Parts: sequence; structure tokens; C-alpha cells
Amino acid sequence: MSVSENMIAVFGLGYVGKWFINEMGVERIEFIVDNNSAFWGTTWNEIEIISPEDLIKRKSSIMIVIAAPNYEKEIASQLNNYGYANYCLFTEFWVKEKINLNKTDRHLFLMNTHTSTNVGDFAIIKAERLFFERYFPDIDVTEVPALICEHGIRILKQCVNHDDIITITGGGYIGSLWMYCGESAIRKIITAFPDNKVVLLPNTIYFSDDEYGKNELDTSISVYNKHKNLTICLRDRHSYEIAQKIFSKNIHCEYIPDMVLFMNQNNEVFRRDGVTLCFRDDKECIISPSFKEKIKAKITEKGIIASEMNMYSDEIPVLEHIDDVVDEKLKIVQKSKVVLTDRLHCMLLCAISGTPCIAFDNLTGKVKGVYEWISYLPYINVIDSEYLAEKYIEEFLTCGRYYYDNKKLIYEYEKLTKLIIE
Repeated sequence: MSVSENMIAVFGLGYVGKWFINEMGVERIEFIVDNNSAFWGTTWNEIEIISPEDLIKRKSSIMIVIAAPNYEKEIASQLNNYGYANYCLFTEFWVKEKINLNKTDRHLFLMNTHTSTNVGDFAIIKAERLFFERYFPDIDVTEVPALICEHGIRILKQCVNHDDIITITGGGYIGSLWMYCGESAIRKIITAFPDNKVVLLPNTIYFSDDEYGKNELDTSISVYNKHKNLTICLRDRHSYEIAQKIFSKNIHCEYIPDMVLFMNQNNEVFRRDGVTLCFRDDKECIISPSFKEKIKAKITEKGIIASEMNMYSDEIPVLEHIDDVVDEKLKIVQKSKVVLTDRLHCMLLCAISGTPCIAFDNLTGKVKGVYEWISYLPYINVIDSEYLAEKYIEEFLTCGRYYYDNKKLIYEYEKLTKLIIE
């Protein structure tokens, strides 16, 4: 069977492999190779999965893209032993396919865009895109996913000029809590581009108060302080105060709202009904399961419909489709009379759509911290007791229509434009 020049094969069906296949498009993948015998003879997204031995038997000359960063050397050695030389790393292939820059122009990069399934992170990217479209309409912004920054920084260096501007996507990952594709990637970007202007978009700082957290903090301080032109934007006051204390004076720190608050979704009107619960189930959660069950029971006892949602995508979406994933969650929020959550970006989706929300804080304190920016909104409240939850549920169920007004925040984002371009 003849194979199109555009077709490739992927070696590795872990998370990175699946992300890469989705990013390239399943229609472009001829087959998948994996060392796990449980996969052989099966399919993923209708793509055949074969063994390395079967690859050799086929005498195929197709390009093999290694998408298993933890085993790159072993797989490359394996292919060499088979006499198979037509292969490359997924980072090399992605950069070659996706980054096509005119070296004579100055470019703006948005690096470390999230490659997880967290819809809150995708909402940040959507807002950042809208921000750049409004304030930098004449500049092409090149997005670089977190997996490429984490594993392919050496290759990225070849694509960036000294006068290019690098922005790093916002979120809650400065610190020891989310290292992989988070703090680890930030350090790599800062280290790789010491002469470029680097602006870290609104983030939260959290280093655990133990030996591990203190060691990681020392490492981050050392890396960050070496950079000549670094701006760090913090979205909560506590993080801003920490940054001012731990980083050297040559690092510019600014207090800027979470990027999602840049968006405004008042234009969509839905019939609202019931209460939606959206609680964490990861290491940032500080609400007990029994508390969540009590709240749900109290709601249903009153004859109110209580539905649950999470802030994750069912599949690994490609960057060009994440707006759709965000909009799906946003519609659930917009159809709710009241939302209860301990997830920051669920609260912010409520804020930008005029949806009444009762929020609880999380481990890093970012919910309460970012709430300071929107405490003027009468339909958003951060609380810490079951009694107050019941009180606000009753109040919000009988309230009228609310509208998001972010005019007072726009000045902050205009300030951010100057931090990026000047």
C-alpha cells in the first residue's frame, strides 16, 4: 500500500502520544507503534496499533515520530537496532510543522499554553487570545504548547530572535504544586531566553511549607533572578506580596487580574434552572467529601434540582478547538440559577456570564485571592460555612438577572499591554 508523503506514524500511546496525534490530526496517522503488547492488534481513534517487530516486517519507510519523552533514547536505540533510521522526536516534528516565522520581523510568542484537560486553563488561553486580538491586532502571536516547552526548549531556541517578545500563559502553577509543564517549563523558558523580554501573565505563587517546597523555591529564585528582562504578573495580592519579597529588584512584579476576567459573556441569555455543583477532587481541594454531600442533600431536600459538573474535557483537545470546550462548560453555567464551586475558573465563568455563584477557597488561596478583583459583583460570594451557603442559595434562587461589568478592570489589562510592548 502506498503512503502519502504527509502521512506519519507515532511511536508511543501515552498521554503525550495521544495529544500529539490529536494535534496533528488522526487522519494523518498511518499507524501507531507501541512496546505495550496489550495494545497490539487493537485501535485507538480507528488508528491501527502495531508492535515494533511488525513495523520492520512491513518494510515501511514512513516517518516515525517518537512521542514518549520519558523513553526517547531507548526507543531511538531500539529503532537503530532494527536498522530503521527515518524517525524524529515529536518536539522536532511539531516545531517544523507549526512554527513558520519570517526572521526579519519581530515576533510575539505565547508560550506554555496548557496541554492538560483542565477547562479552566483553556479559559485562560481563550481570554489571552482575545486580549492579543484587541490590543495587538497587527502582530501574529505564535502559541507554543506546554509539552513542547517542557521537552523541546532546545529546538525552540532556534526559532526565536533576541528581540522577540515572549509571554508565558497565566494560571496557578508558579511553585511546587504543579511542576511538570508548569514551574519546570517556566524555568526552562526563562533560562533558554536570557536576552529576550519575558512576561509571565497573571499567575499564583504557591510553594509548600516543607523541605521539598523550600528546595524548589530556592531553585526558582535562582533561575528567575538571573534573567535580565523579566516581568511577573500576579493575579492575587498574596502572590504579589510574596513575589516582591523573594525576587530581586531587577524583576518587575505587577498585580493584574486573572485573564478570564477580560472576557464578557453577557450577550448569551439562557433559561436558568436548578443548582450546579462543581467541586475539586485533586490535591488543591480542602473541602471534605462529607461537607459536599451535606450541601447537596440540603439542596435536594428543598426540592431543587442539583446537578454536578467538572472542569475537565472528556478528551485531549487540540489548541484550535479549546474555545469550543470552554463554551460547552460556559453553557452549563449559564443555564444554572446558582453555582457552588471551589474551582477558581468555574467562579470566573459565573462572573463573566452574570451567573450567581457561591465559592469556597482552595489549598493555594487563589479563589479568595482573585475574588478581590470581583468583590464588587453582587452575585459572586466566597464563603467558608455551610450556613452561609444555604443563605445565599435561597437568596440567589429568587433573584433577577445579573450582568457582568468589567469596565473597572479594563484599565488593568491596558496596563498589561504596556508591560508587554514597551
